[in-house]
Amino acid sequence: MTSELNKGSTFTVVLPYCREDFAENELDFTGSVATINLKSKVDVISEEILQTESLDNPEQQLADKSKSLILIVEDNYDLRNFLLHSMNSEFRVMGAENGKEGFELAKKYTPDLIVSDIMMPVMDGLELCSRLKKELHTCHIPVILLTAKVMIEHWIEGLETGADDYIPKPFNIQILHLKITNLIESRKRLRQLFSRVEHPTPEESTVNQLDQQFIERAYAIVEKNIQEPELYVDHFAREMMVSKSLLFKKIKAITGYSIVDFVNMYKLRKAASCLAANPQLNISEIAFEVGFNDPKYFSRIFRKVFGVTPSEYTRTLHKSSVIQEN
Repeated sequence: MTSELNKGSTFTVVLPYCREDFAENELDFTGSVATINLKSKVDVISEEILQTESLDNPEQQLADKSKSLILIVEDNYDLRNFLLHSMNSEFRVMGAENGKEGFELAKKYTPDLIVSDIMMPVMDGLELCSRLKKELHTCHIPVILLTAKVMIEHWIEGLETGADDYIPKPFNIQILHLKITNLIESRKRLRQLFSRVEHPTPEESTVNQLDQQFIERAYAIVEKNIQEPELYVDHFAREMMVSKSLLFKKIKAITGYSIVDFVNMYKLRKAASCLAANPQLNISEIAFEVGFNDPKYFSRIFRKVFGVTPSEYTRTLHKSSVIQEN
């Protein structure tokens, strides 16, 4: 619904349906529209809307990486498809009809956010949220719970499972869209912490204990291998005790970096600390100290990250210290 003071209101009514609800003789495809004849009534529906089931097919929703991927877990077919259709212009979307199916899709596709009903067969939304937040594969994914329950104890129950937000039914679709956007943006801001000069602490850059422990362990492994020219992904994954694919997904989800960029950023921050603490060391010594055999390559990527060469960085630090002394 949209409303403007002194001008009036516009109400949009969406009637979800499925092609299987109609007999073949009730469907007449002509050009780009489908005409459905029911008891002498004629409704003209766009062919695009008729293909509601295609939105439940995740393979068709993964092409445009510029859009965030949203998983809708809702057992009510009409509501699920309404939500999918209301979001498919702004996000990539996929649907699941119960918590068990949603959990499997979450592990396979790692969506950016999950919207789930609470009351569902097979696995309800509370159990789904609890399992998502206990799994390393999925604990970083924000979860919004939908429910018809409005008692305060049910709100508490939902949030105690680790849900990031909670919306009672009936809800305003615009509010849901805003909550989704805000949660996704908040995760992006956390990832941006990793582009700072200083190391972001695991506590400030993660939202749950599993992710915090994951980043702490990743930092410790890179530090232990700091002088290795190449920290191979196989070795890194073994040290982390996860698969290579999970290592990539988690590093990317939490930091926004590939594994190689994550390791290099750690080394470059370490180099910056060494330059600040030991200005008497030359650039080659610093490069070797943090595992770069080629000082020219080290200087090039240092400048790409910090905006200045290691020599310029050292001079800037020296000038700052002289000014402070005076």
